[in-house]
Amino acid sequence: MNNFLIKLLSFGIKIIFLPISLIGILIPKKKNIWIFGAWSGGSYSDNSRALFEFANNKKGIRAIWLTKNKKIITLLKEKKMEVYSFFSPKGFYFSLISGVAVMSTSWIDLPISSFFSPSKTKLIQLWHGTPLKRMDLKAGSLVKKILRFIFLAYMGKEYDMVISASERNVTLYEKIFCINKEKIKITGQ
Repeated sequence: MNNFLIKLLSFGIKIIFLPISLIGILIPKKKNIWIFGAWSGGSYSDNSRALFEFANNKKGIRAIWLTKNKKIITLLKEKKMEVYSFFSPKGFYFSLISGVAVMSTSWIDLPISSFFSPSKTKLIQLWHGTPLKRMDLKAGSLVKKILRFIFLAYMGKEYDMVISASERNVTLYEKIFCINKEKIKITGQ
């Protein structure tokens, strides 16, 4: 596909999603509210969990876990941690106003409402480990590729920050996440 056609399709997608973008512009974001999710909202695990638990002890950050899993809601409430269902009014509200969105696999770790104003939300991809296995950059069905193209055209960006365990992974992450090297932070595991 040539660049002109890609730019034209991206522009069309932005026009289609203009009402959502306008709603997002009107919603004030709160930098101290950080939302977290993992594995399509179905798991409490990986780097998102570790950072969530760390952020719960940091002054000035209101860490909120969003999930589809009732067991996770029960578990985190027992631990006196803030947690809401994707589909609850509070889950929807906090996904709209959060200033930081943290995920460990992809955008579907969080509710779609988390991305109504992507330019005003810091998107942090922690990933869920070190890529020891072969990661095929061309993997995925045609439908998934089309949906990814539409989502990225609407978002206008992939992530604001991607965490890498080592320098060795940086080149791979640049390709996978379509992100500039400067946005990849090497932190170790």
